[in-house]
Amino acid sequence: MKRTGISLLWGIVFTLNIFLFVACSDDDKDPTNSWNELSGTYQEKMLNPKLNNRILIVEGKSVDVQVTSADKATLTLFHFIPDFTTVAFDVDLKLTDGQYTISGEFIENGVTLIVNGFFDKYGILNIDLTRKMNLPVTGNWRLNFHTGDSGSSADVYVAVQTANPALDDVINMVAGPAVGQLIAGKVSMVNISLGEDGFFNVSWRKQGENEDTYLPEYIMQMLNIQYTMVDDQLMLAVDRNLITLAEFVVPLLDLGIRVEDVITSLSYLGGYYAIPFNLKEDGGHMTFYLSKEVVIPVIDLLIPFLVSSLPENLTPLVESLLGLLPTAEKLDVGLVFQKN
Repeated sequence: MKRTGISLLWGIVFTLNIFLFVACSDDDKDPTNSWNELSGTYQEKMLNPKLNNRILIVEGKSVDVQVTSADKATLTLFHFIPDFTTVAFDVDLKLTDGQYTISGEFIENGVTLIVNGFFDKYGILNIDLTRKMNLPVTGNWRLNFHTGDSGSSADVYVAVQTANPALDDVINMVAGPAVGQLIAGKVSMVNISLGEDGFFNVSWRKQGENEDTYLPEYIMQMLNIQYTMVDDQLMLAVDRNLITLAEFVVPLLDLGIRVEDVITSLSYLGGYYAIPFNLKEDGGHMTFYLSKEVVIPVIDLLIPFLVSSLPENLTPLVESLLGLLPTAEKLDVGLVFQKN
């Protein structure tokens, strides 16, 4: 029995030695031979993406990696940025401290995308994208105000065309100045930023105050509103996952808003939904305006708030005018800005 026990003990030790030897051999395996194992599609738990140091929602995004040699690979990004549904470009592959890193650059139509990343020991692709914009709209824009006989007014653009030319003349002549005066009564300045990093921001200064007001940082971080240009339109885009979330949350809040109606007015950009703004440049001023397809859903949302803020004697007139707008052949509404 004693010899049998000793033999069993030595057998266990011998087996463990073999296991440890094999394990150590795997750990010490020459990493330069593993580059051809990196090819594949990275998504969900195998993907950790960032854009300009902001965490991206990984759902719906993926990266296809095709390694062509020990120092070269081709990356295809799906649904990462609103500018392009897919982005494919070559990157450098390098072995650094036992990890393979990637780096490369993509440039097209005023959009530069710089990629840096690495494959960690769990096989997860950590990818950090830096997006730089050089578009005609890139920069800081200030809402234009002008002063007339009736006081200060924001520069509001309204163009309506219905089956009643006389009514069109009245709306086009009155609506812009009236809304402009309402805006000027609330704020003395409005700035929008279309940054070089591709993100949108807005600030305003209330009448009688000396400091600008911004949307809360946590809201901007959550929304991560990006901008791009598609077919000569400015697109303000949010991740489609946020719209999906809104479809679930908004009905629970009982706000009377049908998210489906809002979605139909948006442009679908693969991984993003966007509000499309038309642009009109004139003498150093840029008009950012929405067309009928977008304006009508917005008006439907705002009617209760607009009507409740009007004097009682104007309410019937405004309600009747708003009721005519859905039948209009043309309905453009926007604001006029100057570039800082």
